[in-house]
Amino acid sequence: MAVETLEQVYPQAVCALQYAKPYELLIAVRLSAQCTDARVNQVMPTLFATYSSLEQFAATNLSDLEEIVRPCGFYHTKAKKYQGYGVPDLRKFWWRCSEYHGGSFIPSWCWSQDG
Repeated sequence: MAVETLEQVYPQAVCALQYAKPYELLIAVRLSAQCTDARVNQVMPTLFATYSSLEQFAATNLSDLEEIVRPCGFYHTKAKKYQGYGVPDLRKFWWRCSEYHGGSFIPSWCWSQDG
């Protein structure tokens, strides 16, 4: 209900984050914490040129990932979320959001481990 109301009130609203795949948006949203969307958009091309799948994120060397996301601030914490245990969870949560919302809206509960 809230989503429909927002769509009516702001029909021209668009997402400032640039992404090609649904999981890229989920990662971009996490990167944007305490960071501008413009900065995230500068980091994303390098990030996804280097890691083109969720499996590559999960298998990456943490320090390599940290270097890429460093401009977004809190790089150690953010990189750690994507490396190892964090990224496989994205697939589960994206499926859950897509199932519920048809992939058109990603609610905040998608990020909750308890959600």
